[in-house]
Amino acid sequence: RVGQDKYWVTDTRRGCVFEWDKDMKSKLKRFGPGARDSYLRQPWGIKVDRNGHVIIAESEGSCLSVFSTEGSFHYRFGSRGSDEGQFLSPRHTEFDDEGCMYVSDWTRRDIQVFQPMI
Repeated sequence: RVGQDKYWVTDTRRGCVFEWDKDMKSKLKRFGPGARDSYLRQPWGIKVDRNGHVIIAESEGSCLSVFSTEGSFHYRFGSRGSDEGQFLSPRHTEFDDEGCMYVSDWTRRDIQVFQPMI
């Protein structure tokens, strides 16, 4: 749920995210696939950070994609691997009160912690 009036739902099979109104009756927006940068490879978890960035965990893409709440693609980070900052199958993100981001990885069976970006 985003705010009081809309919800975002990931569709892993179609590789996209839908934004719905509060009654889940009207689809307001869809991001990915489309432009090359906005294509999502098995989007799983979605979260909005304290700065209003939409963070989408791409399980098949082994990365996190960052969008504006309007659906504009900003950037992607992470790559496939087992080193720090890499992912095999990221699934969910969560933020603490200080803005640190926690990313769970299904295949690695771990959680990575990232400091807030300024």
